[in-house]
Amino acid sequence: MAPPRPYPLQVTRRARATAALVVMCVAGLMSAVPASGVPDRPAPGPGTTPAVLADARLALRGGDATLALTKLRLAYPTLSNAAREQADRLLARPTDGAADPNQFGWSVPEAPPVCSATFCVHYVPTGEDAPPPADADADGVPDQVTTTLATMESVLDHHTRVLGYRPPVPDGTLGGGPQFDVYLSQLGARGLYGFCAAENRAPGQRFVYSGYCVLDNDFVEFPLGPLPSLQVTAAHEFFHAIQFAYDAGEDGWFMESTATWVEERYGDDIDDNRQYLRHGQLGKPKVPLDLYDIGGEGQYGNWLFFERLSQRYGVDAVRRIWEQADATRGAPDRFSTAAVARVLGREGTSLSEFYADFAAGNQAPAAFYEEGASYRRSPVIRTVKLRKGSADLRERRRLDHLTSAAYRFETSSSLHGKWRLRIKVTGPPAAAGTAADVLLARKDGTASLVRLRIRANGTGARSVVVDSRLDSATLVLANASTRFKPCWRQTGYSCQGTPRDDGATFEFTASLRR
Repeated sequence: MAPPRPYPLQVTRRARATAALVVMCVAGLMSAVPASGVPDRPAPGPGTTPAVLADARLALRGGDATLALTKLRLAYPTLSNAAREQADRLLARPTDGAADPNQFGWSVPEAPPVCSATFCVHYVPTGEDAPPPADADADGVPDQVTTTLATMESVLDHHTRVLGYRPPVPDGTLGGGPQFDVYLSQLGARGLYGFCAAENRAPGQRFVYSGYCVLDNDFVEFPLGPLPSLQVTAAHEFFHAIQFAYDAGEDGWFMESTATWVEERYGDDIDDNRQYLRHGQLGKPKVPLDLYDIGGEGQYGNWLFFERLSQRYGVDAVRRIWEQADATRGAPDRFSTAAVARVLGREGTSLSEFYADFAAGNQAPAAFYEEGASYRRSPVIRTVKLRKGSADLRERRRLDHLTSAAYRFETSSSLHGKWRLRIKVTGPPAAAGTAADVLLARKDGTASLVRLRIRANGTGARSVVVDSRLDSATLVLANASTRFKPCWRQTGYSCQGTPRDDGATFEFTASLRR
């Protein structure tokens, strides 16, 4: 779909109180409250202090500022007084000025904010953080400010009304009123498009927070162009503020992958998120799907996992996963991959089966994604030419959790009539996530998947027909394990746990027979 175009708004230069956003937010929160008690999940401990401060400093120089600041906010109650002084500077709003000397504090007084019923856009009239002065309608408000406000309204409507997510938690009167606050600042010089920060914990909750956003003041530094850059950034970052209303402490890969996925829903023809595909599993299938690397980009590229899931089970499936991850009182509070597994189970499949289908489909993206003709297919470990008299191929491979390995078997002119490619696979027990698919790519450009049935002991076999219509058969081995040792150990994986099934051994034999 085309990105919604910003529409004209009647704005006021004075922040005015309104009940609209407050009512939506309270209603959204109350719908998930309560049944059981607060989820038994620990907050970050004091030992994380050096790491969370260092990560936040690094991210604000041009990294994943949203999640770094959110992690720091969650750890804040455990910090020493000295560490809190440092954290206060990193977590400050731009309007805190001198209290934020090394980050984004404005050095001049702000202009009166421009507000709608649900948003206030804050800016300064002069200095490096000021938006461009162009004012086409001569109303005394820079065009960039009114365009930002219109875009945020459009994003809110899309995310909450069209997609059905709850709105952000209200922040009371911070920023001058109950509206959600957006600040314009010179971020582009640091390579940042924007960020949203979790701020105050909702009453009676442990992992539900209000927040605010900071967006670049002009977006001229980015090749996409100012307006589309603003649109996808607003869609992505405001989705983080929505995530804070579900679980601000959710797994990082899940938060970033789904926020990048929502860009596709809001601005389908902008396609800025394609730049990350080579960093995710489409380009690097040997890197775990659920790895969150604060200095990397794999978590952004793995939006494709949720694209495949939503194309198969509907766009609402991603929201249903967030509802399983919801950490409000009485909600399920499942960590990321457990939430995915629950939703897939209700669709009549397993995460192991779906993950293998996802990895195999990435070998022929044009056949499995609406825009897949523009994606480069996933790499293979080895390509084998099938010829009459071909020797059996035997291979052994070690795979970490939520990774895959592909082997392509190409046909040749020496094969006449029908042949069969017999594939036998041995891996860890099925309970550890062993899965395998064969992708059949035909010469007419079509493709289909054949699933190997994996027995409880981790073995499986399948024969596929090789004839003149077949171009290649690609075996994809998948370690779809989502088993972790005790969670909340501050790792970069699901539930911050240690994977139990990394380095698992997979073996297969491929035989060509009449």
